[in-house]
Amino acid sequence: MSGNEPASPMPAGGLLGDLRALRADVLRFLETVPRQRGDVAPLRLAWYRAVLLSHPEHVHQVLVTDCARFQKPPRFRRAARRICGRGLFANEGPDWRRQRQRVQAALQRLDLDQYAGTVNSVVDQTLAGWPRDGDQEMFGLLVRLALAIRASTTFGTRSALPLTDLAQATSVFMDYFVHTFRWPLAWPLWVPTGRNRRTRAACRTWWRTLRQAIEVAGTKNHSVESLLDALQHPDTEADRLTSRQLLDELATWVLTGTETLANTLAWSCYLLARHPAARRCLADELDRTLGGRPPMPADVARLPYLESVIRETLRLFPQGYMLGRKALEPFSVGRQAFPSGTAVILNQWFISRDSRWFDDPLAFEPRRWSDGLLERLPRGAFIPYGAGPRACAGRMFARIELPLVLAAITQRFDLELSPERAVRPLPSITLRPSPALPIRLRQRAQVPNSGAGGDT
Repeated sequence: MSGNEPASPMPAGGLLGDLRALRADVLRFLETVPRQRGDVAPLRLAWYRAVLLSHPEHVHQVLVTDCARFQKPPRFRRAARRICGRGLFANEGPDWRRQRQRVQAALQRLDLDQYAGTVNSVVDQTLAGWPRDGDQEMFGLLVRLALAIRASTTFGTRSALPLTDLAQATSVFMDYFVHTFRWPLAWPLWVPTGRNRRTRAACRTWWRTLRQAIEVAGTKNHSVESLLDALQHPDTEADRLTSRQLLDELATWVLTGTETLANTLAWSCYLLARHPAARRCLADELDRTLGGRPPMPADVARLPYLESVIRETLRLFPQGYMLGRKALEPFSVGRQAFPSGTAVILNQWFISRDSRWFDDPLAFEPRRWSDGLLERLPRGAFIPYGAGPRACAGRMFARIELPLVLAAITQRFDLELSPERAVRPLPSITLRPSPALPIRLRQRAQVPNSGAGGDT
């Protein structure tokens, strides 16, 4: 269906409307609705009026062209503030714009090669402690690895953060977020249900741990080696943050960076374990180009298959699988007009698996990216880090972390999927593997370090 076809009439669906189907299976809902109703599909989610947009040009319109007409939904912001405060992820308006400028200025002060060296050091130490052989619950290992990277790059130290406690707190909050998102009548957090008590305890652990990390890091004499250093020592006094603003921005950085890094690594490992030929191709490229040494940012351009594996993972399992906005004023999409207050859902899950934009869209085929596909895609079809003013502030660092960490894992291990358990994506703020990620690790023979980086 083209993006200009008239949308189908507003569905009835009883008291809950489309909410019943959305709650039952989010990803199935995102797949079936555009096939049944078109790219512009009005929805009724209980008492909320909404529209599901499943065409790239509509995504670009909402995120870029007409972005001033939309903001993140208030319900989303209220939930996210439990663990992000009023950091970039959960804020709006003039405060958000000032925050964005300050955070971007701090990130620009970080040296990319030094940042990559920190990442490689943490990865090397962490992978040295991984089991050398046998079945593992891979997702737990990757979450702790991602937290270790975030701890070191954020605070300049690893010892200040109890990684297991933070990983557990994040998992509990994700469960809370899923529940409140899918059920508008969920009890407020002050009501002492079992889930709410767990969530409050997890949030207390989260905030207490981050405050302690800031205090410990503050006792050390750093050059600008971490995000905390850069935020605490801005170029101008106007960019200085209050202690609360600093805490909120660091909480946002740790949460969003850990989630996206751990999840994307998990799905990359899953796909490579399922496709041995792709895994061997990636290992061969790394051995040939790097000769056994860790990669640095300048190497990424010489590792096209690695980059293609990451792009294909982000396409099949987009962490922003469903982006939400609320209309601040009336707007039109194609031939359809919608009133102010309409909830807008951008269907990246469907778009990234749509045969109009990707041949054989459900197949894992990294080589599809080798012939200029990225340049041929319409705007809005592949936006793993978002688009427009609210695109991920840390995308430059994600583009460093992902290849460095995936390369290190592939250099050290062969990955085989344990056949006993099925793995499926669990929709939350991001897409986590569920119920776990059972992967068999086999240590690879080490490639001698050539010293020259294997120039070709």
